[in-house]
Amino acid sequence: ERYRRRESSVEEALIEMYLAGVSVRRVEDITEALWGSKVSPATISELNKNSHPAIVSAEVFDLTQMEMEWRRNLKGSYSGKSCFASHIVCGDCSSFYGSKVWHSTDAYRRTIWRCNSKYDGEKKCSTPHVTQDELERAFVGVMQRILQEKTEILAACYAALNVSHDTTELDRAAKRLGEQTLGIAERVRKLVEENARVQMNQEEYQQEYNALAEDYEKVSEKLRKIADQKHDKADRRRKIEVFLRMLERQEVCLDFDPYTFVALVDRVVVWKDRKLVFCFRNGVEYTENFPSDKTNSEGNTPSHCSRISCVRGIMSGIM
Repeated sequence: ERYRRRESSVEEALIEMYLAGVSVRRVEDITEALWGSKVSPATISELNKNSHPAIVSAEVFDLTQMEMEWRRNLKGSYSGKSCFASHIVCGDCSSFYGSKVWHSTDAYRRTIWRCNSKYDGEKKCSTPHVTQDELERAFVGVMQRILQEKTEILAACYAALNVSHDTTELDRAAKRLGEQTLGIAERVRKLVEENARVQMNQEEYQQEYNALAEDYEKVSEKLRKIADQKHDKADRRRKIEVFLRMLERQEVCLDFDPYTFVALVDRVVVWKDRKLVFCFRNGVEYTENFPSDKTNSEGNTPSHCSRISCVRGIMSGIM
């Protein structure tokens, strides 16, 4: 009992140091000075896993990681002035849309979004400008269509998620390739030992060594590609799971919500035929007319996507 209490006290001390901001390396030095042996970073991490309540929810954490990755991929072109900044893309030249204020000094003042490169070069982009209100209304329209098919979308996504993002075959291939690398490394070791032990033709030795090194690099490259594929599958799965968790919670969408837009939408592509294509972070795309264009008798934008085709769109995004 005495030793169990002592072990518990040591663990509590390690946790307190970690939470106080002491670096893992410093914790290692302290434990070595006190007990003559270092505590590994993995042990420290494991101790802190369930030591305190989560500061943020898993969903917020995932969304933050996705947002950070998205901003890094923009390579410095991110702007946080509006939820639409760096999200609206020209279908002609792939440049971002930027906000402009029209009639800034009179009663007709409004904010519009237009391709930042529209007048660059000899030929201007043919994509139209879009107002802030049109973007908000179009997103609400897309979300209403998604929510109408919520049950079908959730069922289809969960049924396909594990199958489409299963890494079993990749794991098997990686294991086989890993065994090959070990075999090649063993042959290199024996070759080097033999060259050190007996007299060999150095030209033949170098040729055999180079051939083995080349084989090793080829197998290693295949392993790197498999690792990239697994990372891509895991990343896509995480995005889809975030999308599904938010969709499960969403019951209605009557007004525009900037948080929901930024959390779910990667970009909106504006085309010259006055179509807005909403590309969600999980790879699914929905097309919406400009809300100011033709409306039906109830004043709503007509839907361009049946329940079946919308679910197919979700499925194609997953696969």
